[in-house]
Amino acid sequence: MSKRLSRKEIKRDRVGEVLSRAMVYLSGHVKLAALLIGGLVVVVIVGLTLNRMLGGRWDAASDALAAAIETLSAPLTSQLPPDANSQTTSYATPVDRREAALEQFEEVADEYGRSSSARIARSYVAVLVHENGDGERARDLWQQLAKGDDILSAQAELNLLTVDRQEGRAAEAETRLLALLDSDDGILPQDVILYQLALTQELLGKSEESSESFRRLAQEHPQSVHAAEASRKIGS
Repeated sequence: MSKRLSRKEIKRDRVGEVLSRAMVYLSGHVKLAALLIGGLVVVVIVGLTLNRMLGGRWDAASDALAAAIETLSAPLTSQLPPDANSQTTSYATPVDRREAALEQFEEVADEYGRSSSARIARSYVAVLVHENGDGERARDLWQQLAKGDDILSAQAELNLLTVDRQEGRAAEAETRLLALLDSDDGILPQDVILYQLALTQELLGKSEESSESFRRLAQEHPQSVHAAEASRKIGS
């Protein structure tokens, strides 16, 4: 006889599903590929979120976060099959869907203060407002998130570095990365800092410095997800 799932177990499955789908959405839609650290950040965020939610209490904050994530991955009306359930929530355009999700994430962030759900919601708000062209607000949110000591802080720091390169502030990014490289207090791993530094120096036209950063990455961190690319860059 098969075991009947409890309401709590069903709820866990639902949240796990929408979180995973949303992270896939973010990795495909956010035009900040460098922040993903070879996809590992996405995986770790999903794992961190699930561990916290599945092992903790099921409160209104986690429900609201799950609902917002589900909205973010909801289908477009034009994509619904003819026999789709009439109760299925869909949106006319990606912009409509993004705006609906943004409103929900902002409500979670405002309503639930310093909870882990609110912190995760703010990371989504930052990405979505950046996609909407509000770079100043996105930067402010990322700067706040970067002050923490978890994987969301690391992602926020990477977002800031990537945006700096994209928006003509590569020199400032290099200065920050050099400081992080010499610090023992940073949230980013050394191999990630070296990789970001090499990319930034490459953009600045500092070929010798970039090659040296790639060389250090390949030699000092051979197990890094970036080691193979670093080796190719230096021709070894």
